[in-house]
Amino acid sequence: MRTQLGPTSNRFISQRLRLNYADWGNSDAPPLILQHGGRDHCRSWDWVAEELRRDWHVICPDLRGHGDSEWSPEGHYGMDAFVYDFAQLVQTLGYDQVLIATGAIPRRPPIPGADDERVRTLRTVADSDALRAVLGPGAHLVVIGAGWIGSEVAASARGLGADVTVVEQADNPLERVLGAELGAYFGRLHRDHGVRLLTGAGVEGIEDGRRVRLAGGETLDADLVLLGVGVAPATGLAEAAGLAVDNGIVVDEHLRSATPGVLAAGDVASARHARYGRQVRVEHWDNAIGQGEAAARSMLGSDEPYTRLPYFFTDQYELGMEYVGLHAPEDRLVVRGSLDDDAFQAYWAGGDGRLTAALHVNDWDAIDPMRALVDAAAAVDLEQLGDAGRPLPEPG
Repeated sequence: MRTQLGPTSNRFISQRLRLNYADWGNSDAPPLILQHGGRDHCRSWDWVAEELRRDWHVICPDLRGHGDSEWSPEGHYGMDAFVYDFAQLVQTLGYDQVLIATGAIPRRPPIPGADDERVRTLRTVADSDALRAVLGPGAHLVVIGAGWIGSEVAASARGLGADVTVVEQADNPLERVLGAELGAYFGRLHRDHGVRLLTGAGVEGIEDGRRVRLAGGETLDADLVLLGVGVAPATGLAEAAGLAVDNGIVVDEHLRSATPGVLAAGDVASARHARYGRQVRVEHWDNAIGQGEAAARSMLGSDEPYTRLPYFFTDQYELGMEYVGLHAPEDRLVVRGSLDDDAFQAYWAGGDGRLTAALHVNDWDAIDPMRALVDAAAAVDLEQLGDAGRPLPEPG
């Protein structure tokens, strides 16, 4: 495919990368990688860029709207400008197929002070480095949100000797994901490790980046405040391109959008999942890897659908957990073992008795048979399933 860069795109590329792209008109021009997150994020994968240097060209625009004078000629090259120039790149270079894997962006809740740059989120290596520089014995961390990021950071901070306060609107950590019973289990885990866990609590504002004002009037002073209230799919590029967006870029079971030649994968993709009969968006690198491979197969002409079950894991203190599948809030929870023990299994079943999801805590040989049961969409004997003294039912 012969391509030619237009003036706007050529300026954008040459000034940001200091490279000569005169050979882009040749059919042998190398592929182009657009890696969002800005210069700081690119540092985390410099080794990848080094390996690909002779075969790929890499651009790292800053999608967060924070300029960098070395990497952006105007000193502020935010999302709107980037979308415009990327549209120019696509139009000028041409393409047979495009895979959008722009990931997700940490949410900042609409409360006063949450947009203060001193209030941290955790998404990049630079974010992690900033946390590590502060946390240690005697430091006080306040975490807003007790989801996966909030819970894992709280556990890590306690391991580093920091004092930790977690503020959560729900009655238990992880309740929105795992339900009240398992959420209460994780609440006990954190309190047993010295975390001050404030549940059913609202935040009215954040002052000076280091003081959290609660709805009841209490204030929490901190050396660092972390927002752990989830992420939003980075759909700005897709929206600008006119793609269908609904909690992510809407794609089918082959990762193809309704726009011919455009696919999406990873955190940004809301993909049709045949096992659950609906659109599913998963925020985990395991899914990003699997969907990336599946999208590549689709781009090469395969009609094989992406059917891998959603999966994630967490490590908190001495606890390790793996989850597979996707349950609905109304599904029945069956615990195999006891929540008072260090190891147990849990399963969810729909109204028809068919398993929708499963997890284990510290039972590392369990994940494969659990995955097989969930993948089979089996209707099983729930009484037998909940009895740790009896063998697991066979997949139907």
